[in-house]
Amino acid sequence: MNTFEEKSIFKLFQKAFKNMPFGTAEFSDAPDVIYKLPSGKIIGIEITEAVYDEKSIGSREGQIKFNYDVIEKLKDELPFKFVIDITLNNKIKLKQNNRKLVIENLKKFCVKEFASLNSYETIHFENLELDWGDLNNEIKKQLLAQGYRKLPIEISTIAITRNDNITNSTHLESTFGVIPDFTDENLDKILAKKNNSLKKYKFCDEQWLLIIEGWDFYSYYQEINITKKITTCFDRVFMYRRFSSEVSVLK
Repeated sequence: MNTFEEKSIFKLFQKAFKNMPFGTAEFSDAPDVIYKLPSGKIIGIEITEAVYDEKSIGSREGQIKFNYDVIEKLKDELPFKFVIDITLNNKIKLKQNNRKLVIENLKKFCVKEFASLNSYETIHFENLELDWGDLNNEIKKQLLAQGYRKLPIEISTIAITRNDNITNSTHLESTFGVIPDFTDENLDKILAKKNNSLKKYKFCDEQWLLIIEGWDFYSYYQEINITKKITTCFDRVFMYRRFSSEVSVLK
């Protein structure tokens, strides 16, 4: 998670947590946020994402990064906030020296095709690899109506949903499967790792741990099912659920 994502997440958490004290945030490292209250009290907030499917994150991380690179170029070009999902063509490798050109072409395509989206409307396009110049107008019209487009050969599909209720444009993975609960076992793994790191953090009057439920399939949970008493060196532990914009206080 980069600094831009941490800032975005913290703002969402700050807005959603009703008992958040007034203060000012500085973004640092170990912990991620230094939150200073007017009284002089300092709260350190470490942000981490809850991930249950390591295999998926390993195979999808390149595609996820590509989506966010496109968002960075596109976010100021469309007149609304959006959720985007681009799938790469697994038969044609996206070469590093061609990456900027592909993103630039996608930006132009998106401005042309998605700029007039209505609120919460979704449009999905699939790449059709054929010589569009050889098609007669009637066939081309039918293909366009069915959602086919001429995209860069490295791209298989692209979908954008306009969402006026989100703070920042983002990417939503389109992988599906059985969604598990967030359990004691998931929490214990996170705490074991973060408790050890806490020893190296800057001194703060309190240390908070903010666990983020991701947009993506490998980090989205159905229910929070914590049954054991939480034992941790963190003073407070929270979970922010992105889809519902809710904060669950775990400790």
